Amino acid sequence: MINETLYTASRLVNTLRRTVNTLSFYETKSFMNLKWAVNRRVHNYIGRTHMPLILHGKRIEFSLNDIRKFLNLYDTNDVQTPPIQLLVSKASPRIKQLTEQQSDIKKTTHELKNIQPIEIETLKKVPKIKWSEV
Repeated sequence: MINETLYTASRLVNTLRRTVNTLSFYETKSFMNLKWAVNRRVHNYIGRTHMPLILHGKRIEFSLNDIRKFLNLYDTNDVQTPPIQLLVSKASPRIKQLTEQQSDIKKTTHELKNIQPIEIETLKKVPKIKWSEV
């Protein structure tokens, strides 16, 4: 029998700096290899490894289904080629989308910076209304 490190839910969330609710969510979605020891939820190294991968996938806005596919490939493949291929196939469109959003943000910020001084001057010319007189 291999002596493996087990993590209680509280130890795992402290290690990963996440909440118990986050861990519970992924447990209910069967992303985590949950076991019970007496009356405590425990995770082995697989859960410890999966959680950062899940969180990274969510941060780059992969769907839960894509994350599940990635984890399944990650767990069953020694060569690690299919998980990398899946990641590359999902990453390219996401990079394009983020680049477009970044361009839109730059344009909008530029427009707002140009408009702001004009609007400030306009506000200075508008007579001030005392709300008590309304």
